[in-house]
Amino acid sequence: MPIFNRNQGGIAAADAELAIAERELDRLQLVLRSRLASAFREYRNAAQMVEKYRTQVVPRARQAYEMYLSSFRQMAAAYP
Repeated sequence: MPIFNRNQGGIAAADAELAIAERELDRLQLVLRSRLASAFREYRNAAQMVEKYRTQVVPRARQAYEMYLSSFRQMAAAYP
């Protein structure tokens, strides 16, 4: 058994495993950030569509319905 064996090979292997684990942690953080950004972008787009429907589409549809209904009541147009 060598007297001056400082386990340099084991230490180098442990350092390499530590570096691999740190890179894996960095990779996972980037993956999670990317997924969060994608999910938030989809949420923001959906929220914008809801607001557009609430402020533009539904009021216009209601107005068109009321105009058609009033025309029907006056017997000016056929009701589908």
